Amino acid sequence: MYLIKVKVLQTLLETIGFQFRLIDEERNTKRTKSDTEDLQCDICKNVLHEPITCLPCLHSYCGACFSDIMDKEVKCPRCGNAVTKIKQNKSLNEVIEKYLTVIIYMKIELS
Repeated sequence: MYLIKVKVLQTLLETIGFQFRLIDEERNTKRTKSDTEDLQCDICKNVLHEPITCLPCLHSYCGACFSDIMDKEVKCPRCGNAVTKIKQNKSLNEVIEKYLTVIIYMKIELS
């Protein structure tokens, strides 16, 4: 029963761009760094919260983190390019919500 749930979760995660690997039969999973690095804010180093995306470079940050540094300069913290526009990234926010839901579900199932 457990293996079926894990396979369903793996399929769900793969459809949103993540890949998990089963390590052993003791309900442990291992994520590689690349599984979550695109969901991490370069400013606070946490999972993005209410993400915004800078244009034209398309780098994303937490809305609050970026607004804090926006007062100082209008450059992308990652690449240093001038930011011409900032857009709320609803698609990325949906992916993060799904990812966190699955992680919480897995923790509940594994406990």
